[in-house]
Amino acid sequence: MQVDLNMSPELERQLKASAKQAGMHLDEYVNHLLKERMGEDPTRLGPAEAALLEKINLGLPASFWHEYLGLKEKRKTFDLSPEEQLRLIALSDELEMANAQRMQHLVALSQLKKIPLPALMAELGLQGKSHG
Repeated sequence: MQVDLNMSPELERQLKASAKQAGMHLDEYVNHLLKERMGEDPTRLGPAEAALLEKINLGLPASFWHEYLGLKEKRKTFDLSPEEQLRLIALSDELEMANAQRMQHLVALSQLKKIPLPALMAELGLQGKSHG
């Protein structure tokens, strides 16, 4: 069914910008909002979705980050021993593997929810960032 809506130019700009940020077409985004408003909560999670979200949210422990960032700092000051360099490489490999697994879970959740990956990432507040 097609519905024509009259709205202010400002509201239209906001909707278009939000849809773009979510990685959705405008009509898809408006449908999503309306379903949410009408009680068909598209963010409600079933057991499979909840399990994937739990895996996505798993992080590396603080001890990992402390060691990793400390070794990176030593590398910047050219104060890294050969053993520490090997350890930093191993930690970097571990981090890359964890990020790859997280992305696999994000893709699976995106497919399960039938929404584009960028929309899911925006919904979850996730943005790509570099740890340089």
